[in-house]
Amino acid sequence: MSCYNITSFIAVLILYSYRSNITDIQNLYQDMLLISLYVFLFGRTGAHYKLSPIRPPTSLISITQLSSIVLHLVLVLLFQMTAVMLLWQQDWYEVHKPSDELDYQSHINYTVFTIQVFQYISLVIVFSKGRPYRKPIYTNKLLLTVIIITTLLTLYICIAPDYPSWTANFFEIETENFSFEFRGILIALTLVHFVLALLLEEFIIGKLIAEKLVGLTKETNYEKIIKQLNKFYCIR
Repeated sequence: MSCYNITSFIAVLILYSYRSNITDIQNLYQDMLLISLYVFLFGRTGAHYKLSPIRPPTSLISITQLSSIVLHLVLVLLFQMTAVMLLWQQDWYEVHKPSDELDYQSHINYTVFTIQVFQYISLVIVFSKGRPYRKPIYTNKLLLTVIIITTLLTLYICIAPDYPSWTANFFEIETENFSFEFRGILIALTLVHFVLALLLEEFIIGKLIAEKLVGLTKETNYEKIIKQLNKFYCIR
């Protein structure tokens, strides 16, 4: 939830800088259809088949947990800003000039909203790690089904919300002159973000910080004594 809140906060800050924001319908889509379902189903993944000898983190504010959140949010900010900067370079890009206080429909709104929703989907998969404490994500069939459905819906919103046109109007998305090439770029950015987020969580957080710096995989005194006793009885 902390990653969701700060990811949304980053998107709003970017959009506020350009006199735009996430619309009410867009907020409902990401809050009710995505986040609420993810939160409800996330904990349904069962415990792993075998008990792990590696002790889990004992604090929600440990170095491992905080570094994971901070590094992932830096990655989120990097890709949101990359999408915006690529948008600036497009010949068809139009600076948002709102007609009233609630006029958020713009190219930059479309860009940030799309990349932001894909980031939510990426993060829920990344944080649904299986081993050593939980079963793989595919064993949670309800969560996996929801992820697939929301991914397909978001792909549709990204690629072809103007077919039919009422979809773009419903989500208050500005599709005029918004090229299909740039929509493909947004999808490519989300794929790169997903891969980097997986590598970050698995190797930098899981291997470097958790194992090397914090030492979560080090043997406890109890485990050392058990090994010594086993060796003693083997010798005898």
